[in-house]
Formats: sequence, structure tokens, C-alpha cells
Amino acid sequence: MNYHVFVISLIGLMFVSPPFRETSNWEPNAYRPQTVLDVKYSPNGQYLALVYANGQLEVIDVATNTNILDYELSLPYSLLRAKVGWSPSGSFLAAGIGGYVYLWNFETLQLLRTLHVGSSEEFVYSETGEYLPEGIISLEWSSDANLLLTQSLSSRYTVWSPELGKFVFDQSIGNNPLPVVWLSDNTHIFDGRSTLDFLKQNRFGNPSQQISWVGSRCSVRLSMATNLTHARIAIGTANGCIIIVDANTGNQVAAYKISNEDDPIWDIGWSSEGESIAAVTDQGRLLIFNIESGDYFIASQNNGPLYTVDWAESRTLITYGGRVTENSINLTTLSDVEIANLIEAGLALQPVISSTPDQM
Repeated sequence: MNYHVFVISLIGLMFVSPPFRETSNWEPNAYRPQTVLDVKYSPNGQYLALVYANGQLEVIDVATNTNILDYELSLPYSLLRAKVGWSPSGSFLAAGIGGYVYLWNFETLQLLRTLHVGSSEEFVYSETGEYLPEGIISLEWSSDANLLLTQSLSSRYTVWSPELGKFVFDQSIGNNPLPVVWLSDNTHIFDGRSTLDFLKQNRFGNPSQQISWVGSRCSVRLSMATNLTHARIAIGTANGCIIIVDANTGNQVAAYKISNEDDPIWDIGWSSEGESIAAVTDQGRLLIFNIESGDYFIASQNNGPLYTVDWAESRTLITYGGRVTENSINLTTLSDVEIANLIEAGLALQPVISSTPDQM
């Protein structure tokens, strides 16, 4: 496939480069350095990649619990967002830290490239008056491993072609950075409401079926995840909604509002069979959802916010992490037996409002 490079900047960004670096009001340790911002299992489930708020990248051998890779940037401040992602074969690993993506050949443990994908400044300025450290909201390989998609807090979208060794798309879009995912054709990028065709430089809304109450009851989108078959996308919102979307049509096929409390859902992970999802929340809860029934279980309650979760594709493991009040790492792995025991001992809960697939 032939790609053309598009570089476009739109005005009116919510996050822009600050006029003076010294005026940053970001507390350097607002997130403790040991805060776990993202975890991802390798496609074969043998390795677990983690990125911390201090900019450290770590890869652990799951079977032996030993470090395979440990890369530290020694940032003088803690990050708000960072991402890590494996190529479909597991041969390459990308880590989005600050305004950069670090691309590794995992077979040789060689750092291949450092890609600048964010703002030209370390901090970006928000319309709320805050200066925040640049970070990566979304990082995802296309299913054919030919393209790497990233999106930064400064609303910069990039698509990198490893084959061509350059960006084939580089654009700042909108004024509110939202998570994005690839659709199954590896050409369209979806943010939950609109779709971007990066080849045609065309962005359009989805004239699709929407669940009636979602628009008024669910707020801004914080997290997105695609299941293994790329057929469905799960969306988590800032006030505790989970929305399931058909990836081919854009139709909303299910939605759940967990409770009347506004508990942000920071991350979502699909089970390998696609029948359940795990979600982590700002109030420190690990939730296991049954997509068809809408029932959910509180599998774990933590003392601090949880920011990341991943469900191993080829192994029945869930790993989740986040921040705790003490200066320690908050990282937990549960086996399928432990999950089953927690669910059996717990009480099946119902969302305050829901629309399940059979009701659509």
C-alpha cells in the first residue's frame, strides 16, 4: 500500500505548548514515581510490559518473575499518562513516554528508534490553567503490524510506518484529547463518536444506532479497548459508564452505568473469548463485567486509584495496577482460579441503568 504524508495543525487546541516552561504548576510528584500507568501482556502471554509514572519501562518474564528489560529515563517529574504496546507477533515493543515513543526489537532487546510524537515542550497548557507533562493517551499497532498509531495529551495524532521509516500521518485534531483505536481495516481510526480515514484525510461522524440514554447519562470517554477479533470496542467514561460498540457499523450494542457515583473508568481489558471485560476505576475497584447479562462483580477493592488493566490473551491472568497512598508499587496479578473464587464469593451486581445486547 502506498502512503502519503499529511501534516496539518488545527487551531483551537485545548492543550498547547506553554509560553514559559518555568511557570508550570504541575506538582512533580503528583503521581508517585512508582504509579503504574499501563500494563500489557505480550501476544503469547509470556511477558508483561509495564510503564511507570517516573518514565521507567519494565518487561517481566511471567513464568520466572524476572526482569527481561529495564529502561529508565530518570524524569524529574512524574507523568500523568503513558502507554505501552506489543506488535501482533510480539517481535516489537513500543513505549509511549512523555512526548516520545521508544521502539524496541524485543527479540534482540535493541532500541531501534526514538520517535517524537508529542509537543515540542515537555509540558502542555490546558484551558483549565494547568500545565501538565506531555504524555501518550493512545498507542496501538495495526493488526498487520505495518502501522503504529499514537495520540498525545497535546492532541497530536501520528501514524508511523516502520517499513517506510517515517510518519505517514501527523496531525493535531480538536481541542479535547480522547483515546482512539484502529478499526479492523487498519485505515480508519475511531474515537467513540467519529472516524478518521487517515489516508483520505477525512474525518466523519458515524450515522449509527445510538442507545437513547447514553448521550445524557455518560460523560467524556477516558478509555477504549478492542477485542481480539476486532469486532467490538469497549469504551469507559469519566462518570462510570461502559459502552460496547460494533466495530464494523459503529452501532452501540450495549451500555451500562455502574452506579449513581461518578467513578471514572481509566482502563478496560477484554477476555480472550470476548464475553467479559475487566475495568479499573478511580475509586480503586477492579470490575468484571458479563457483556450479555450486564451483571458485574467487584473482584478487588484497592486503597488508591487504579489506572491500568490487561487480560492475557493466551493465559487466564488479569494484571492491574495504579497508585497507592504509600510510596510502593501497586501491581496485582490474578489467576482464573482466583478470579472464579472472588466471583463465587461475591455478589452479582446490576448497573443502575443498562441496555444489554438482547435488548437492542
